[in-house]
Amino acid sequence: MMRVRIGAEAPTPRPGRVIYVVRMRNIEDVTSGDWASFVREGRREVKMTQEKFAAAARVNRSTVYRWEKDGMKPESVSQVIAVADVLGVDHAVALKAAGLAPPEPAEPRKPHPLVVKYGLSSSDSIVRRILAEDTDEVTREQMFRHYRRRLDEAAADIDWMARTAKGTDRGMDSAA
Repeated sequence: MMRVRIGAEAPTPRPGRVIYVVRMRNIEDVTSGDWASFVREGRREVKMTQEKFAAAARVNRSTVYRWEKDGMKPESVSQVIAVADVLGVDHAVALKAAGLAPPEPAEPRKPHPLVVKYGLSSSDSIVRRILAEDTDEVTREQMFRHYRRRLDEAAADIDWMARTAKGTDRGMDSAA
């Protein structure tokens, strides 16, 4: 059989030879499993032939055949929803079987033990920079200790300035 690309000029066949123009969809490698078994088992559960199932889902019978044989997956969310409606299942279940559902949210990562030890936030840019440094844990702990000490000093300075501004701290600076 000769292959012809869609939109290309069809070659002149030799006498006695037939040229087939085939439109290939979803030609990427599809791993066997979820969608094929979802459609096949679901169709059997509702006791429908491929023809009746295809008509109910508004697709071609050959599409159902290819779905069940792992030849392809659905092209659109609307096809998946139509199949889910025919089977009477939740849309989210069908979308997941078709590989069209959004990925499950990842488990939140535990903060680094030193971040917890020094009461810091993993979203702090300085903390992220320390964690990204290519260094041993002893040096990393020294960095965190130093950063925590600087934060505490800055907080004490801010507290002192706030008290001084209110006139509640009669320190050496206000006596002058």
